[in-house]
Amino acid sequence: MAYQAKRAKNQTEIFELINDDGEVVNHFEVRIDAGGFGKRLSEKYVELSRALAACQQIQTKTIDPSDVDRVMETVGLAVTDILYTVFGEADARKIIQFYDKNYVEMCQEVMPFVTETVLPKARKLGQANRKQAIQSYTKG
Repeated sequence: MAYQAKRAKNQTEIFELINDDGEVVNHFEVRIDAGGFGKRLSEKYVELSRALAACQQIQTKTIDPSDVDRVMETVGLAVTDILYTVFGEADARKIIQFYDKNYVEMCQEVMPFVTETVLPKARKLGQANRKQAIQSYTKG
């Protein structure tokens, strides 16, 4: 009997953009894999969390007013990086265009999909793959 190696089934999630009339104007298939995707996404999420913490300083007025534009730009870049990581460049650009570069609204609407759906699945998949790899190397 031959040794068989197989590929893992891709895990995907669907994300839809809905206009103010309630119509789906675009949908995206997000492929979740364990090939570093979860790690890259986690790193990008940490960057966003730091940027959002700086935004909290704006609200509590503990940041110099001259730094507000820089902080908001940092949030925008962090959100964009996450979109590129999750959706790929072409689809991320479509999402950014849909929100007309309104990064605050985009963050409010898109980030829950990332944090509640994609990131947990990527982490779970990564953990399962590490566990399987360890088991494969310790057989014998």
